[in-house]
Amino acid sequence: MPPMLGIGLESERIARLKKGGKDAKFDIWEPEQMSLFGKEETDEVIFEDKKLEKSCDYYNRLLDKKDDNAPAKKLLNEVAAELCRMDWTGKLTPTQDFVAYAVDTEMVDLKKNLQHSVSPERLKKLKAAKMI
Repeated sequence: MPPMLGIGLESERIARLKKGGKDAKFDIWEPEQMSLFGKEETDEVIFEDKKLEKSCDYYNRLLDKKDDNAPAKKLLNEVAAELCRMDWTGKLTPTQDFVAYAVDTEMVDLKKNLQHSVSPERLKKLKAAKMI
């Protein structure tokens, strides 16, 4: 904590899928592959909050003490689910297949986390479009 924000652009997704290859479907979900990942212009708007920073530091110490990061995973999945349900009107113009999801840098729990935040109907559409 704090989490890093990755914003995937439709143009990047289309280009990766068009390029193909065995990892194309995987690459479209990887935040580090997104041009808007860990950028000052996105992260500072959200995470330049001293109170949040202190809270995250405290939370990290608690998790380290318990040697268990499951509560953090649960929290981030809940936030992602809330972001999926949010009305983005006037804030941003998401694509029809917009999703928010939590994932670590190794992408270990991608499919599991998508099931936490994305509706079953949207997951079916993503599978039908061969994106997962």
